[in-house]
Amino acid sequence: LMFDNDEVSSNSLTIHVEPVTVTISTKSTRIIRGNSLVLNCTVHGETRPSAVLWTRSNGGPKENIQLTPDKHSGGTVDDPSLTVHNVTAEDSGTYVCKLMFDNDEVSSNSLTIHVDIISDEEFNYWKLYLLCYKIGTESVRQFFHRRLPAPTLEAHLNTWQTRLDPGPTNKTRFKCHQTQFDLLFPAPPVKACSSTFDFTLLYKLIRNTFLLTYTWNQPLASLGNTEMDDLERIHIYRNNIAHNTDLKISNHDFKLQWKELSEAVLRLSLNTLQTEIEDLKKQTIDIRTRD
Repeated sequence: LMFDNDEVSSNSLTIHVEPVTVTISTKSTRIIRGNSLVLNCTVHGETRPSAVLWTRSNGGPKENIQLTPDKHSGGTVDDPSLTVHNVTAEDSGTYVCKLMFDNDEVSSNSLTIHVDIISDEEFNYWKLYLLCYKIGTESVRQFFHRRLPAPTLEAHLNTWQTRLDPGPTNKTRFKCHQTQFDLLFPAPPVKACSSTFDFTLLYKLIRNTFLLTYTWNQPLASLGNTEMDDLERIHIYRNNIAHNTDLKISNHDFKLQWKELSEAVLRLSLNTLQTEIEDLKKQTIDIRTRD
C-alpha cells in the first residue's frame, strides 16, 4: 500500500496449481462387432480444459475422431469419456485423449482396441464346423477310396443303379435325389468320380451299398473306435452342428468335442490329415478381425 511518505507491504502467498493429467481405460481391449465401446477418461487437476480431442491410429498417422451423434457419446469438456456405438472393424486402433488448454495440451496414455467380427463361442463353432464338414468329409472320402478304389467304382455303381434310381416308382431306402444320381451316372463320356461326392452321398453309398455288418443309428455315447463308429460319429456331429441354431459352442464344450471329433477324423484318415487338423486348431483369435 503506497502512502505520501510511506508504504506498507503484506505477507507473501504462493499458489501451487496441480498439473493436469489424463488417463483412459476400458473394461476390455477386445470387443465384438456391433457392441458399444466405452473408453473411460479420468482427469486429475483443477484447470478446466477448453476442449477435448480424441484421436485414433491404425497402422498410420493419428487421425482426429469426428464425433457424430449417431456414432458417439461423450468426448466433451463436461463428459470427456467416449462411447463408440455399433463398432465395426474400422473402429479398431490405438486411442488417445487430448485435453486442450489456451497455451498447452495434455495427452493421455494410449489404448489399443481390437474389434472382433465374432465371439469366442462363435469362433469355436466355426472351427468345429470346418473340422467336421471339410476335414471330416475328406477322411470319409479316404475311407470310401480304401473300400472302393477308383477303378472299381463304375462297376460297383452299375450293380446298384436300379436301386439308386430317383424315379417315383423307387420306394427303397437306396433312392437318390436327381442331383446325386447325375453325379453317380453322368452322361458319357464323363465317368463318375468320388471326388465330386459330398458327405451325404458318400455316407449313403457306404451305408446302403457296401453291405457292411454294422448297427447304425447308435447314440454317440455308445460308439467305439472302429472305422464304422468313426464314420457314424462324424455323421452325428454334422447333424448336431447343423441343428445348433445359436451358432455358438462354449469353450468347455469345444475342448471336449474337438478332442473326440479330431481323434475320429485322424483314425478314419489313417493320420493323413493331422497337419490340416493342427493348422485349423492353431488359427488364432486374430483371424476374427478380418472383415
